[in-house]
Amino acid sequence: MLRGLLLFGALIAGPAAAEEPQSFDFMGLTTSEAYSGQGTVIGKKCKLKGRGEEECRGIDGSLLGNVPIVNMRARFNGGKLFSVSGETSIGNAESLRKAFIAKYGPPHVVEDRPWRNKMDINFSQEVAIWRFTDGELRVRVRGAQRDFSSFTFLADGLAPESYTQEQPVNF
Repeated sequence: MLRGLLLFGALIAGPAAAEEPQSFDFMGLTTSEAYSGQGTVIGKKCKLKGRGEEECRGIDGSLLGNVPIVNMRARFNGGKLFSVSGETSIGNAESLRKAFIAKYGPPHVVEDRPWRNKMDINFSQEVAIWRFTDGELRVRVRGAQRDFSSFTFLADGLAPESYTQEQPVNF
C-alpha cells in the first residue's frame, strides 16, 4: 500500500531550520521511502508498481498554499521519489516562492540566469535554490513556458540519467 495519505494543504507546515540542510519532504513524500501500490499522491489517486520509471500527476488547479498549480507531477524510479514538479501562472511567482519559504526557510541561493529566445529577446530568469541532504529544489520565475513559473525538486542519485541533464528552453 502506498505510504502516506497526501493533502495539498500539507505543504505549509511551518518554517524549517534555516542553517542545516534537511531531508526533502513534500506533501508527505520523501526520498527515503519506497512507494508501491495504490494510494493518494499529490492529491490524486495513483497506482505504483514500485519498479522502473513511474509518474503520478496531481489535479490541475489544486492549491499549494494559496497558489493554483498545474502540471504537478511526482516521479519515481524503482519505487523511490526522484522528482516533484509543477507550474503556476507567472503572476503567482512571488506567492509560490513565499509558500516554499514558509515550508523550508529562505533559499540557500538566488541566481539570475538570463534567457534569450529565438527572436533574440532577453528574459530575466530568477532561480531560488534550496539544498537538501537528498537533493535540490529550484523555483524559477519563468518555467519552460514564458508565462509560467515553475518548481522542480530533483533527488541526488535517484533520477534516471535522462532527468539529470538540464534541458535548454527554447520559445
